[in-house]
Amino acid sequence: MTALSSRFLGGAVLMLAHACLLAPANAQDPLSPLRARSFADVSGLNLPYRLFVPESYDPSQKYPLVLFLHGGGDRGTDNRSPLLNETFALDFVSARVQAVHPSFLLVPQAPQLVSGGDPRGEYWVNNYQDNLNGTPHAGWTPDTYKIADYPVSTSLSAVGNLIPSLLSEFAIDSNRLYATGWSMGGDATWDLLMRNPGLFAAGAPIAGVGDPTQATVLAHTPIWVFQGAQDQAASPSGSQKMVSAIRAQGGNIHYTEFADGTHYIGERAYREPGFMDWLFSQSLPATIPVPTPVPIPVQHMPEPGAIGLVVLGLLGSRLVRRR
Repeated sequence: MTALSSRFLGGAVLMLAHACLLAPANAQDPLSPLRARSFADVSGLNLPYRLFVPESYDPSQKYPLVLFLHGGGDRGTDNRSPLLNETFALDFVSARVQAVHPSFLLVPQAPQLVSGGDPRGEYWVNNYQDNLNGTPHAGWTPDTYKIADYPVSTSLSAVGNLIPSLLSEFAIDSNRLYATGWSMGGDATWDLLMRNPGLFAAGAPIAGVGDPTQATVLAHTPIWVFQGAQDQAASPSGSQKMVSAIRAQGGNIHYTEFADGTHYIGERAYREPGFMDWLFSQSLPATIPVPTPVPIPVQHMPEPGAIGLVVLGLLGSRLVRRR
């Protein structure tokens, strides 16, 4: 079984595990605090997403925004499964957290396929092991991938275009944008941080893989990495290589590896003592040293139009994918 199929099945297992908790027909919808919306991207993709607006929202104030990126088993268009199955993301909207850190939560949903995209499927990061013709992809290894060899996915590009749209609609603090995600969403967290230096004030990838050659780009972003030592879907070496490379560049990085942790460590990660306070304390500095990232190939680049914020490296593209 490939790592990709393991991650996909992992999402399905997670869905079954939570089904019994959400079964009562008369129970309050746990997603009711999050607005169901969709975003029409310039690529033609209609991206479903959920948005939590702080209960005490005051447009005269500025609020941080947490972007949560789900795992591979919750792709689709129902605008529900990412949060019904990965319920640990709801910690961000809990009374416990919101009382201390009132903030927005953004949860987009990646599609299974995109028009004109890879027929094998669409993922936040399309780092396939093989090319469509079956030959090994030059930028892939079992626990890393090179972003210079993999253009940004259509769905992650749409997320990048959605963010400035929300900044123009709500009183969101552009200096306090945080990216986090689990499994496929952990990959996506790394991908966004690598392609967009200076956009996010902090990141928290869980059980994800990235590109260690981008350590210089990542060294200026506070990052807290979570990994299960017993993870059979996302090798611990993937997280370990990223952490080691960033530390070698003098980066601001925390690493928590749960010795008995498997792939399903989302709840433990977000409830790690000190994590929430650490995350919400991060803010972009007045002057951000932004190194020049490795040039990223992009296919079918759409016109940026009237987008209010240029999200570096996220516009456009079709792809190739991984494991």
